[in-house]
Amino acid sequence: MTLTQEQQSICNYQFDKNVLIVNAFAGTGKTSTLVEFCKTKSKEENNPSMLYLCFNASIKREAETKFKDLKNITVKTTHGLAFPILFKKFKDTKRLGNLYVKHIISSKWFKQKTNKNKYAYAVIDLIRTFWRSEYTSLEDFITSYESNEYYFLKKHSFITYINLDGFEVPKEQYLDMNIVYENLRKLWDDYLNDTSKYPVEHDLYLKLYHISNPKLDNKYDYILVDEAQDLSPVVIDLVMKQTNSKRIFVGDKHQQIYSWRGARNAIQYIQDNYDDVEVKYLTTSFRCPSHVAEIANRILKLKGETKDFIGMKSILNDVDVRQPITYISRSNIAIISDIISNIKSTPDIEELKYHVIGGLQGIGFDLFQDLEYLNTGEKYKIKSSFLKSFKDWDSFIHFVDDTKDKTMKKNIEQYFSYIKEFKSIANMITIFNSALVNNQKYAKRIYTTAHKSKGLEWDQVSIMRDFKDLIEEDKNGNISHVKSGEELNLLYVAFTRSKRYIEIPSTLDIDEEMLQRCISYLNEQAQA
Repeated sequence: MTLTQEQQSICNYQFDKNVLIVNAFAGTGKTSTLVEFCKTKSKEENNPSMLYLCFNASIKREAETKFKDLKNITVKTTHGLAFPILFKKFKDTKRLGNLYVKHIISSKWFKQKTNKNKYAYAVIDLIRTFWRSEYTSLEDFITSYESNEYYFLKKHSFITYINLDGFEVPKEQYLDMNIVYENLRKLWDDYLNDTSKYPVEHDLYLKLYHISNPKLDNKYDYILVDEAQDLSPVVIDLVMKQTNSKRIFVGDKHQQIYSWRGARNAIQYIQDNYDDVEVKYLTTSFRCPSHVAEIANRILKLKGETKDFIGMKSILNDVDVRQPITYISRSNIAIISDIISNIKSTPDIEELKYHVIGGLQGIGFDLFQDLEYLNTGEKYKIKSSFLKSFKDWDSFIHFVDDTKDKTMKKNIEQYFSYIKEFKSIANMITIFNSALVNNQKYAKRIYTTAHKSKGLEWDQVSIMRDFKDLIEEDKNGNISHVKSGEELNLLYVAFTRSKRYIEIPSTLDIDEEMLQRCISYLNEQAQA
């Protein structure tokens, strides 16, 4: 393999500093660079022991194939690293499952008489945040969390009505955080003592492993962490404590798209919060042609990136009608709506021949089918253990209203709109399946969300119109808002899936003049 200068620099790095950060732009060969890095160090240092940590099982299988010739490398997922503690603490895997409100409410120590669902829901939310955090002590976590209480309270607030001069007036109410913390402590004590046999979530046994203060640096000379732009704080802390190991974090800080799950951008976080860190870049893409790189660079410049994303030699941005186009959306709903629109406009549905990355279940059909089963009283057919936990439809609706679950409310609205259109979800699935092909190479249209597209690539990409406008202008034509943060990252991920042709809505496309106007606006906002 012929390495670029940037790749060679990474492979030859002698660790003058004990932590190496590699910020690898889209399609720049980060995995192949890691393989070459490991081969180089194995030769230089007589097969040092190496641990490669990755996010999920599919990445692990791919890595095991690529590292198969290097016997000194152990490949694990972050949760796989902690898996043995599951057996040590809980004896087997039968306890694996999700913690639900019903488990909290049925606990002997839960004494709340009013707003039971709300408090139980908040306690579950907070203990999951603790499990993902860098804290090994619950009390330290609570102390640090007190400064974030406002956002938590807003998230779990609810509306009651008071009588004001004869009128029922809505008033926002907040939970008592002292009660939340009290129940949080009792739940954590129950888990530590294993007295109530609650379900064991994956993040729980990872936290227990973290608390055990494992000494990985006694076993591994190198620890390599992939997809470091979306790590939970617990993983960052766990790896950074292995000070006797040389640590390498690889990822693309502009592809962080899971902060809503509590993930942290380790690429940026470690640079900002630790000393003894070296930063290197991979900027030359082996995937994207120059016209795609040019579009992606505008997004990067809006984010303040000073390095250029370099595409391959220019390829004409012309669509090949003989080849499928992959449609990338912001949401599942946009995919479903587009398929419905095509079904209505196509005389022979089977000729549509579309493919959905992750299948119909990946865009919410399992949920909609389960909602139908719950609504029609066929609980025995429900797959979701969450929905199965409700006595009936009315109790489920009461819970959703009680906890102010906006996502589930939207799902319920969609469910009823599909019922109106197709009479039943079962009928809708039958119609959708009639045009679905399981192998994307036989498809005319391929659908995926931006989140699911990460790590994938296609020759032809079309960005769907459900992404929010890149900029907003007031009535005088002055910029009033520019998209930022993770929304920009999602666009960058979506754009850089293309290997040849790309089509983007005009609301997401900006020329050089508009780019400079946006940068000036952002600079003014930063100084204000």
